[in-house]
Amino acid sequence: MPRVEAFDRYAEQYDAWFERHSCLYASELQALRTLLPESTRGIEIGVGSGRFALPLGIRWGADPSVRMLEMAEARGLEVVSARAEALPFKSSCFDLVLFVTTLCFLDDVETALEEAYRVLGGTGTILIGMFDCGSPQGRSFIRGKRGKLFFQEARFYSVESTALLMGKLGFQHFEFRQTLRRPAIKIKQVEPLEKGYGEGLFVAIKAKKP
Repeated sequence: MPRVEAFDRYAEQYDAWFERHSCLYASELQALRTLLPESTRGIEIGVGSGRFALPLGIRWGADPSVRMLEMAEARGLEVVSARAEALPFKSSCFDLVLFVTTLCFLDDVETALEEAYRVLGGTGTILIGMFDCGSPQGRSFIRGKRGKLFFQEARFYSVESTALLMGKLGFQHFEFRQTLRRPAIKIKQVEPLEKGYGEGLFVAIKAKKP
């Protein structure tokens, strides 16, 4: 995962977002938790400061940002410095791989998803949380975030194109949950969930390795 300088330099600012925007954060967690499978060995790729792995019961985290890993480790996670496109793990060693708002920062999304497929055991689950640039709120979000601190070089994707790529790589049995259908400034409580995608800013995608 490239572009780590901003995350190292402004780690505290990144982490504070979750406190300032607790309703948005809780809505995203709810979407992911609804699709979360039982897991004995899960890892979050692009773990950041651990704000998703920890409440979702995931023990392991990988990230290229030193400062982010320090914060995640301080929260009790087992961490490793690694890029999503080159994971230092043997094949079939996890039963769950999680990505949350990570794909937009990667050099090579396809290679990262191939790596996720490789490290998952048979019938393992991939769970992705992402901003859907194919939704009305996603398009509005992207227009507002261009040039901002953590999104200057981000590349956003639609849920549809992401799911098509995942299917090409072998993932099956897709499920989708969407939330944040209103502008962020209007959200004062945890937002409702809906199945599918295309309307909400944040979408959780669950799929299985056969």
